[in-house]
Amino acid sequence: MLRWYLQFVPYRSRPAFLYESFYSIGRGCFIALWPFSWVVLKTELGGELWHLAAIGSLWGLAGLVAPLWARLGRRIGLRRLVVWPNVGAGLSLVAVAFVSGPTSFVLLMVAAFLIGAPTRLTEMGLYRVLYPASHRSLAVGFMKGVGVVSGSAATLVGTWLIGAYDSRHGIIYALVGILMMVSAWFYGKIPIPRSAQVLTRKSGTPRASFSQVLAALSANPRFLRYQRAFFAPGFGNFMSMALVAEVMRERIDAPVWALGAVVAIFPFILQPISAPFWGRYLDRVSPMRARALFSTLMVATYSFYCYGGVTLQLWPFLIGSLLQGITTSGNHINWTTGNLYFARSEHVSLYNSFHMASTGVRALIAPLVGAWLFSWIQLGAWVFAISALLAAVGGFLMLRLERADDGVSQEQEEAATV
Repeated sequence: MLRWYLQFVPYRSRPAFLYESFYSIGRGCFIALWPFSWVVLKTELGGELWHLAAIGSLWGLAGLVAPLWARLGRRIGLRRLVVWPNVGAGLSLVAVAFVSGPTSFVLLMVAAFLIGAPTRLTEMGLYRVLYPASHRSLAVGFMKGVGVVSGSAATLVGTWLIGAYDSRHGIIYALVGILMMVSAWFYGKIPIPRSAQVLTRKSGTPRASFSQVLAALSANPRFLRYQRAFFAPGFGNFMSMALVAEVMRERIDAPVWALGAVVAIFPFILQPISAPFWGRYLDRVSPMRARALFSTLMVATYSFYCYGGVTLQLWPFLIGSLLQGITTSGNHINWTTGNLYFARSEHVSLYNSFHMASTGVRALIAPLVGAWLFSWIQLGAWVFAISALLAAVGGFLMLRLERADDGVSQEQEEAATV
């Protein structure tokens, strides 16, 4: 299959495409452990709601430290900035196999994600120089598909271990940690072109860097409108994701197989089927139109979750998880490549840093808000309805922005002026 895909990738991009595909195997397993950790906490470790919220905030913590990665890249190089954090995160996952308490488990997962997750910032910037715009979403879509297949395998094996044996979750975490370190070696083999130097251009002191970010963003109001429209559905999504496991286990008393399927397996196992389609689709439409579509599907997903939680039925969670699984790969591609539509070459790292940081803010705060609404305000499953409403607002704003846009990306403007 990889050989078949290579024929659609420009010749100069094939080495990077090949090595990054192997890297995506370990990376996909790492990402899959995020929702799988909710299953582990509720079935094996006796985790409470605040443990679930802490795991839900992992991407937020990683996003907030992501801007530091842009500055580190100027000191140690882009390739090392991906390789060594993946090694460090892998070691943290290996350590998970030796703990048995929910708090220790959460702390090690926080360490792994703080070290390993912000490398996405560097990966996102390198997409711009490794793959041309005409094939970028296709390439990213394939690599997401590879990661999803490996992540699906990890969640399937992990769920089987939990269901068939007691306290065997550490095995899958240790294996994924080792796989991450092997995958990091493959990323270290990617040839980085000289054009990537623009991504590590020095920007002076931190105060000067901050001023540069403000100047670049204030000069591009359509990017700021895009980020505002992105915020509402993103906040709603992070607010309710951890609550799915809580409602299913504590309110519905769902069996392990159902909890694992809804929270971890379905959202991953359906992604490789849809990833190539979404990659081709996103190459043809603007990121605003794509985000409006994904927001609409998010409305349907959380509406099913709300209905299932209010009526204490399992089948709406299964349908909602299927919808989420079909759209997740497209969501990830759009989240990863959408900024490149607005950014000039010299501003790619700045825009990605801002995007990661804004995602970090909502990913850090939203799970805590969701837990507060669920437990202390006693809204229960009606929190899912709030997430659906926020997704509808975001979709509407994206449609307005898409209609007002001229349809020309910043990269196309640069090419036209050369």
